[in-house]
Amino acid sequence: MKRGDVVRQSEARVSLLFLDKAVSTARKQVPEEVTEASLQSYLDLAEAVYQLGDVDRAAEMLERAAEVAHDLPEDDPRLAQTLNKLGVVRGRQGRYAEAERLLKRAVGIAERGAKLSGPEFPAYLYNLAAVYRLSGRKPQARALLEHALKAAEEAHGPQSLQVAWVLDQIGDTGMAESDMSAAFFALRRALAIKEEVLGADHWDVAVTLGKLADVYFKQGRYNDAEPHLVRVITVRERVLGWGDPALAKPLVRLAHLYSRQRKHGRAEQIVRYAITLFSRMLPVEHPDVIGCLNLLAEIYRGLGRYGEADAVWQLAQGLVEGSEDRQKVRRLANPHPPRISSPEPQVSEA
Repeated sequence: MKRGDVVRQSEARVSLLFLDKAVSTARKQVPEEVTEASLQSYLDLAEAVYQLGDVDRAAEMLERAAEVAHDLPEDDPRLAQTLNKLGVVRGRQGRYAEAERLLKRAVGIAERGAKLSGPEFPAYLYNLAAVYRLSGRKPQARALLEHALKAAEEAHGPQSLQVAWVLDQIGDTGMAESDMSAAFFALRRALAIKEEVLGADHWDVAVTLGKLADVYFKQGRYNDAEPHLVRVITVRERVLGWGDPALAKPLVRLAHLYSRQRKHGRAEQIVRYAITLFSRMLPVEHPDVIGCLNLLAEIYRGLGRYGEADAVWQLAQGLVEGSEDRQKVRRLANPHPPRISSPEPQVSEA
């Protein structure tokens, strides 16, 4: 984590301590007046640390927010909004049963308050659907997403970002169920909406591009997947810069693709730089680093460099077992960013 992020997390912890004391005192004296301000303060702090990647700290602040929100009437939409946010974070933590309970309460509040066409209701539905999907309840997730799609279209219009976000999840569910046709059409529609609303180079457009690339890759349509992945990397590099570790995973996906296309020279350059990025934030025995090494061994075999392939494979196995020199990984890393260019138009392999 960057030093600035650590400082901001420390500041958020201090703010939380002061806010806890202030809210506790004020609720005893003027509970009606303090509820709204203190609730928003907790929500703002939770959002700030969540964006810094501190999910556990965000959950702690949202728990405080939910406690304050329970001073509101049971059908107050602000209570539903708070429960929804906490449910999303619990899902991120893998606490699916608790996430389901919280999100169902948010949906129930909206339903009882006749807010079914309101702007928040579709989000509650697709957040609950995400929990169902992640916990392996795919049929329930699909049914709920269809409901969420209709609600989003009614509340926001068929060309809205809210519709695109639901379509993203329908695409995820289709891939999880190996229904690539459903995934493809949902994601193509989501991409068209996002490009129209946000522009071609927006970060959220890259999210859908990455999902579409996964669909093409699973179908063996590597020529179609390639330009999508290149666009993902281009957008992220423009926002983050080449030195950010968040670029490592899309680079590994592109290296996998090039390996399948037998473009082993390009793949080697990319995966060795991904090792550099992963090494900045992960121990060398981390599964992501081991995965890079195994891919590099596969690339070397494709290049006919069998001795190097065996050495890298043995290094990966030794790191898993704790018997290898960690410095060997750093010697494999390439500190220079790869040259990523848009591919020439090609005929699809499908």
